[in-house]
Amino acid sequence: AQALKAAGLKRLNVSLDTLHSDRFKDLARRDALDRVLRGLTAARAAGFSPIKLNMVVMRGRNDDEIVDFASLARREGYEVRFIEFMPLDADGIWSMESVVASRDIIEAIDREFPLEPVPDQRPAPATRFRFRDGSQGGIGVIPSVSDAFCKVCNRIRLTSEGHLRTCLFSIQEHDVKALLRSGAPDEQIRDFVAAAVWQKEEGHKIGQADFVRPSKTMSQIGG
Repeated sequence: AQALKAAGLKRLNVSLDTLHSDRFKDLARRDALDRVLRGLTAARAAGFSPIKLNMVVMRGRNDDEIVDFASLARREGYEVRFIEFMPLDADGIWSMESVVASRDIIEAIDREFPLEPVPDQRPAPATRFRFRDGSQGGIGVIPSVSDAFCKVCNRIRLTSEGHLRTCLFSIQEHDVKALLRSGAPDEQIRDFVAAAVWQKEEGHKIGQADFVRPSKTMSQIGG
């Protein structure tokens, strides 16, 4: 952690879906929870800020840990983002029944640790909350399924293969790498990216009859 801090890294985002070692092994396919927790402790000691934890909440698998993660945020000063389960999992087990809505997540935390919205939030995927008692740490929810933010989304993604995706749930990609490798001038690359952005989908259509599940998983897409 110290070496990364010295190299100029200032903030961290860490995906962590459980605080139970047996579940971690099942979800991450490796027995490394202790290493992750030690790494987080080292990152705090090195002065990284903020440290954000992303937890994908899955009904029947880890939704009983929501309050535990909120407690961790208060204890260690982390910002925990609770993300609704999306149909991008490698195992293909996603269903609407497995989604825990963001409003239910906030209600569960608020019963134990009263929350209030962070004022003057800029448009972003996460809706942020702070603890009313002034405790350190923070909570965010990303309601990508139950209350999609598609109309205010300003994100595109560049995959490891050099393709632009204008939505996580796109079924098509735009090959910018081929253009770059061909030696195309900057103006052509700019126009290519702009044209891709203009094709950005109006919404992801999850839960609708014409929804088409992407062939790539989240780990393949990146982000």
